[in-house]
Amino acid sequence: MRIRYSRWDGTQDPLGPDLPVGELLEAISDDVLAGVDPREALDRLRRRGLEGRFSGLDALLARLREARQRELERLNLAGPLEEVRERLEGILERERSTLAFRADDDAREREAFLDALPPDVPGRIRELRGYRFADPEAQRGFDELLEHLR
Repeated sequence: MRIRYSRWDGTQDPLGPDLPVGELLEAISDDVLAGVDPREALDRLRRRGLEGRFSGLDALLARLREARQRELERLNLAGPLEEVRERLEGILERERSTLAFRADDDAREREAFLDALPPDVPGRIRELRGYRFADPEAQRGFDELLEHLR
C-alpha cells in the first residue's frame, strides 16, 4: 500500500469519498428483505463493514484485542500478580492450619471469614487488612506482603 501526503489546501475530504447510495442499499438489501429493520440492517453493515470500502467495527475490535494481547504478553503483567497470589495463598493456608487445631468458636468464625473472602487478589487483600491473624507467622507474612506492595 502506498500513501502520499500533501500539504492541506482545504480541498481534501478527511472522511474520503462518499459511498454510492446504491452500493449501501445493495449491502443491506438481504437483511431488509429477510425482515430485518432497516436501522438494524445499517447497524449490521457498520459492524461487519463493506468489503473493499471499509472495515467494520467487529474487525476494528478484533485488531484492538490482538494489540491488547500483544501488549499484555510484552509487559508480562500476570507474573507479579501471580507471585502475590501465591504468597497470599501460602499465608491463608498457614492461618487455616492454625485455626484447624483450635476448637473454640472464635476459630470457627475466623474460618467462616476466610471462606467468605472474595476470589480476586485485590479484594482478598482489602478484606484482610483489618483481620487479626491467629498465626503470628501468617500475620508477619501478610504484613511483609503489604509492605512489598507499597
